[in-house]
Amino acid sequence: DKNMAEQVMWWWALESSARLAGRMGETAIEAEWREQARKLKTTLYEKAWDPVEQAWTDPDKIIRPTRHGNLLSMVSGLTEPHQVPGVMRVLEGSEAEPVNSPSMITYEVRTLAQQGKRKEALEKLRSIWGGMLESGLNTFWEGYDPNETGNSIFAFYDRPYGKSMCHAWGAGPVFLIPEILFGIKVTGDGWKSFEINPVSGLSEWSGLT
Repeated sequence: DKNMAEQVMWWWALESSARLAGRMGETAIEAEWREQARKLKTTLYEKAWDPVEQAWTDPDKIIRPTRHGNLLSMVSGLTEPHQVPGVMRVLEGSEAEPVNSPSMITYEVRTLAQQGKRKEALEKLRSIWGGMLESGLNTFWEGYDPNETGNSIFAFYDRPYGKSMCHAWGAGPVFLIPEILFGIKVTGDGWKSFEINPVSGLSEWSGLT
């Protein structure tokens, strides 16, 4: 049931590539990719937006909204401002199955921060990545569930030792911490310009010393 998530990632890639092509003066490529992105967005709105649930679902079959596609729709910009309340009800509710991959939880944390919920975002970051570190290992894992104990933490994909315990996709805090705590946002290619909007009372609020 992750078809919607994959389609959003493809739309996001098309949009990002079109913007890059535009900045490089490749107008023909920019126009082509923008048109592909437009067609895909139209299709997703026709087939994957549920007007009753007010959230994204699967474009090929009727299912309850899941977190993956709705998370990616937020960070990619696919979701329009007037749709945000419905999508956030799914993401902040308990009905949709939680994500347990740190790579996807990165998008969950970023969505909270983008919605002005920086404290909640940091708490989620501490819970997941802090939980991995508190286990005694000093690497970030492919998947994390705080309810798992013993050798079960190593199981993944229905294999007893199928989980990568040093997973590059789990490195979200590298950019999440500067982004959430310090409000760092790039405004120019190659970081030639950027904004800094730190949390008020940063040390006390974040627990930093």
